[in-house]
Amino acid sequence: MPTSGNVLPFQSLLDQLGALSYEEWRRFKTEFLKLSDQKRPPSRRDELLDLIQFGGPGVVMHQRMIELHRRVEMGEIPESDYKEMMTLTDLFQGWSVERFKLIIELAELEKLTVEEVMKKHKLFMV
Repeated sequence: MPTSGNVLPFQSLLDQLGALSYEEWRRFKTEFLKLSDQKRPPSRRDELLDLIQFGGPGVVMHQRMIELHRRVEMGEIPESDYKEMMTLTDLFQGWSVERFKLIIELAELEKLTVEEVMKKHKLFMV
């Protein structure tokens, strides 16, 4: 097995692991599992949850939309801002549809209803 820098050759690593006490082995195993979780590629379930929870338009767009809605409520919105608000509305509506499709896919993957998946993962429609 190739080595680089401070990396131990594979057999040497196995020999050292074999020499660990039971407690050292348990501690090593715990740390190894944490590390392996970091290195494994995300499952489709993990990808879906990440997209559902953190995908879509960013905070800046949300803040801009709130500001534009305030202007509409106060009756102080120029045509250019109104057009921007309509564009953002389309964007948010499109994201809501895409997000719901992702929730449906997650429900199918977990063999649950959409409602059960939303409760299980504390998802809310936005």
